[in-house]
Amino acid sequence: MAPSVKRGAGDGPAATRARLHPPTPKEELVLLALRSYAVRPTRVRRAVLAVLLRSPFALSGAEIEQPLRPLSDRITLYRTLCTFEQAALIHRVVDHADTVRYAACPNSTARVAATDHVHFKCTACRHIYCLSQVPVPAVALPGPYRWSAATTCSRAPAPGAKGSKGASQKTKKIAR
Repeated sequence: MAPSVKRGAGDGPAATRARLHPPTPKEELVLLALRSYAVRPTRVRRAVLAVLLRSPFALSGAEIEQPLRPLSDRITLYRTLCTFEQAALIHRVVDHADTVRYAACPNSTARVAATDHVHFKCTACRHIYCLSQVPVPAVALPGPYRWSAATTCSRAPAPGAKGSKGASQKTKKIAR
């Protein structure tokens, strides 16, 4: 019987792959974010976070799922999103139609969870953008009511967005 050989952490196929194909700077950013939030960097988790970090606006589950096919199924995707949300790596944005969208938290690599900020929805392209530098204003509620979550979503056409001219005219009519 041959003696068994113990392998170290850096001796497996993944370590060999990493030595042959070092991660790109974007992949390094994703790995850094996952490690700093103590989330195991599986292939699916790296891919989901990369999609969210690449997007300048919040994405629905279907919009995240589309570029991940066939790497992940819908159940794994939503479990991953749930894990990221629990770790405060991403946050949920619910729009006016109650559609849930997800966005990476600002400074995802700095372990800063900043989810209490205003969101902006472009009425022309219908994308929702995080305005992480604008905090949700404090509002005093009447009587026995208590805040469970504070979120604000403003709407307006983005300059240069397709159809923004007509949308801005509608906005002017409403404002009068």
